[in-house]
Amino acid sequence: MNLGLVHYPKIGHHEGIQFSHSPNKSMKPVFGDYSRRQRDSNTYDFQMGGKIGYFLDSCGLSIVYEENRNDPEIAFNGKAENRIIRSWDRRFERMFKFREFLGEEDFQSVKREFLDCLSNENHTSSTFVKYIVARKP
Repeated sequence: MNLGLVHYPKIGHHEGIQFSHSPNKSMKPVFGDYSRRQRDSNTYDFQMGGKIGYFLDSCGLSIVYEENRNDPEIAFNGKAENRIIRSWDRRFERMFKFREFLGEEDFQSVKREFLDCLSNENHTSSTFVKYIVARKP
C-alpha cells in the first residue's frame, strides 16, 4: 500500500547565517561569508531546514510528522567520537569549492580549527537536523 509518504531526513538548519559550532576563533565569519555566497549563487542553502516545510506545503504536500533531531556528525554537543572527526577530515578533503573560496593556506587553517573544535569537550552546536514526513493529498 502506497501512503504517498515523502521523507526528508538530514537537512541541517541553524538560525541566521552563522557558523553554529563553538568554541572557535575565526570560523563564524568565514562560514557566514561562504554560506551567503553559496545561497546567492543558488548552489546550496545552509538554511533549507527552516524552509522545507514551506516548499512542501507549496507543492501541495501535507506534513504529517516533523521533528528536530540531534545527529552524531552534524548536530551534537561535547567531544566528537574519533570516527566522526575522521569523517569530517575526509569531508573537508571533498570540499573543493570551499578550498577554492579560501585558498589553500586558509582552508587548512579553518579545517584544523574546525577539527579542534569538534575534539573539544566543551564543543556545542546550535544546528539541528530537520526530519519531516509529508503526504500527498
